[in-house]
Amino acid sequence: MNVQELTVAAQSLTFEQRKELIKSLFAQQPKPNAEGASILWVGDLAAGTEEIRQQVSASLERSARELCADDAEP
Repeated sequence: MNVQELTVAAQSLTFEQRKELIKSLFAQQPKPNAEGASILWVGDLAAGTEEIRQQVSASLERSARELCADDAEP
């Protein structure tokens, strides 16, 4: 499943379920073994989390616009 498919699938989840999904995905990431690498890993984790949040947000906004458009039609 790619990020786009995951984003679409995550729309039906509650906030808590999405939070657990993100934790689970990042738990699967390889862990660094050096202190310097851990700083990079934390940066990657933050960037990855932000990317997922942005994609989920954009997907939810699209859904909301579609629902509003559907409601506006006679």
